[in-house]
Amino acid sequence: MVASVPNKFVGTTTQDVSSLDANFDALVNFLNSGVDFQGAELVSSYAAIRALTASITSTTLAFTTGRLSMGDGGMGWFRADASDTTSADNDGTILVATDGMRWKRLFAGALNVLWFGFGGGVDIASLWANVVSASGNLYDIWFPPEHYYTSDYLDCAGLKFIDIYGDGFASHIENNSTTAGHGSVFVSYGPQRGTIPDFTTYALNDIVPSDHVLTFVTAADAANIVAGELYYLGSNDNVVSSTTVPLPTFSTIIKVVAVDTTGGTVTLDSALGWGVASPVISNTNTTANPTSQAGMLEEVGVHGFRFTTPQTASEGGKGINFAGMYKCHIHNIHENGQTAVSLNMIVRSHIHDLSFTLDDYGWGAYGAEIAWGCTDSTIENISTDVRNMNANTTLHPAVEVSEQGHGVTVRNIRVNAPESYFQDVIGLQGSVHTTVQNVHGVIGVLPQYQPVINCLAHSLSPSHDMHYVIDGVDMRVVSPQAGCFGVAIGGSASPNPFLKNIDIKNVHLDGDFSGDGLIHLTGQLENVTIEVEGTSGTIAATSAANGAVFNNVRILNSITDGPYSAGVERIYGSGNTRVGNASPPAARLAPTLVADTAANIGVLDYTLVGTDSKYQNDRFLIKCQGYPTGTAGAKTVAISIFGTVYTLASFAAADTGSSAPFTAEIELILSGDYTTAAGVYGTIRSWVKGVLTELPIYLSAVTFTGDELLQLQAWVAVSGDTVEIWGTIERLYQENTN
Repeated sequence: MVASVPNKFVGTTTQDVSSLDANFDALVNFLNSGVDFQGAELVSSYAAIRALTASITSTTLAFTTGRLSMGDGGMGWFRADASDTTSADNDGTILVATDGMRWKRLFAGALNVLWFGFGGGVDIASLWANVVSASGNLYDIWFPPEHYYTSDYLDCAGLKFIDIYGDGFASHIENNSTTAGHGSVFVSYGPQRGTIPDFTTYALNDIVPSDHVLTFVTAADAANIVAGELYYLGSNDNVVSSTTVPLPTFSTIIKVVAVDTTGGTVTLDSALGWGVASPVISNTNTTANPTSQAGMLEEVGVHGFRFTTPQTASEGGKGINFAGMYKCHIHNIHENGQTAVSLNMIVRSHIHDLSFTLDDYGWGAYGAEIAWGCTDSTIENISTDVRNMNANTTLHPAVEVSEQGHGVTVRNIRVNAPESYFQDVIGLQGSVHTTVQNVHGVIGVLPQYQPVINCLAHSLSPSHDMHYVIDGVDMRVVSPQAGCFGVAIGGSASPNPFLKNIDIKNVHLDGDFSGDGLIHLTGQLENVTIEVEGTSGTIAATSAANGAVFNNVRILNSITDGPYSAGVERIYGSGNTRVGNASPPAARLAPTLVADTAANIGVLDYTLVGTDSKYQNDRFLIKCQGYPTGTAGAKTVAISIFGTVYTLASFAAADTGSSAPFTAEIELILSGDYTTAAGVYGTIRSWVKGVLTELPIYLSAVTFTGDELLQLQAWVAVSGDTVEIWGTIERLYQENTN
């Protein structure tokens, strides 16, 4: 923004010219308003400023009405700086006259790209370097409303502490390159998969999550680190055993704020938050990728743009393609092209409010591609619109988080593709501790072998201990093709045997998945819970003969049609494969007065229907509470578990009313071969008059080919006393495997 005109050149009035750059009429009115320039040179172009010489200049100030001509956006004040004899002409904020005088623009706030010749249909690719140089990581960069064109990407490597911003949809940057690798808009190639072998690294002691001071194995190595800089930090391993495509178990970016060369330590700006075994820190890299370390971005914001990028067989552009971001902020971006944002190794960053449109070309695309080493970051509020895509489309997920993501949250995703082919909506491949929430929309055609939700062990995954949580998905598939899936989860035997710890819940899928499966499980899975609603479909699983191992896999659903047995098709596998079959609803007891002198009275029954399943595991939760009244005699509350009675609360004659409350909670697990004898075990926790008592439950020989009964009971010893009791008996899940 141009600063206000100094008072001494306009009499007693200060004229703010910051709004005149792109407003020709306002500029003309300003010049015709009688402003007194009092000796300052008034010119119409940068060329005229460069032609000024000391012999004709009676003042150190000049005002130009434009860059090439009046009203083209280059207007502003310049001051001659005779003390500077070295600064280069950047064609925007520093102009070097023919006599060597440096004329420097007077401005406050952000750089305006129009000063540097942007706009008017020119190719801005070669002009961008001048803008970055003029910014010097001190000034933000502003793209006023305009349609800008570039034939190459705009390199953002090494930017820090600035914002690059436009005025929303009106600030439109179009890359029209047809050259592979040059079709994106803003690009920074920092650390990414394939560059790790080039790093020079130094060994650190093991890190625990709370560490913010890191210690070198060799103290002298600390001298290679500079306070205030960003560094790559990772584990010193390579699970892929490749020198060209390495994948350490852990990779991230850290900010070093202090270095102790004597003690051999570095202090981070905050605790790392993750444990890392055998870590290394890098300070440079060698010839193959010389800009990887220097290319990292720190506290950079990019927002308020519309991008158009090529969609051809030779090039698919991306609005933003960054690798290596620390505490950055990208938001309010609209992309018409291949991918809105493609981000590698983003750390503690926030990406939000992205919209993505793809029309009329079958080419691979993402809404947001979050790849390799992204840590502790949030991606949210993404809208994807796809129209007229054909069967040749390789359309990748609306959002994908892959390869070493740690602590990434993705939420509020909308997909609108009612006429188009789609590969999958959410793809989680090789990341860990990833949460996806609130995904909704419609897709036209889901091709064979493609899922709506895809959780896979990536071929380059260093860890399969995933900790995925997917919560809240509502998708309609107009034409699911035979063999497509609603939810696909697949583990592999190498490099780690199991895909572990996945929780998928509150998912509704509308479409005919009666082919290979609403839920498709393959490979080796452990600790997986799936809760899915769908209009139809099977649950398909690879057989043990094909290497499948399912250990503690629970499927809970409310599907009502399709080829199921007892509500859902059973899965055959080893371990505890749980299938949520249709169970009676929770039994509930409203407040009830019990008064009797003969024996326990059953006040709440829950009947387990006999099963022909060979193996079955069930879990029950029983809760009750209340209080006795009357002082004539003793009172008791109990639970009968398949005929064996356990006392929950005992009261003396004097115990009565709110002074003698009780609460009990029973967690009950049924497990075993029900055709012979099963184990029943659990814990009773009861609070009587504020005192907690815990009692273990174990029954070693129970068969379930016939019906069995859980019953809540109460009794009083003397007529006239009562026990008021209420509670619930609820089956949380039921397993069937044969």
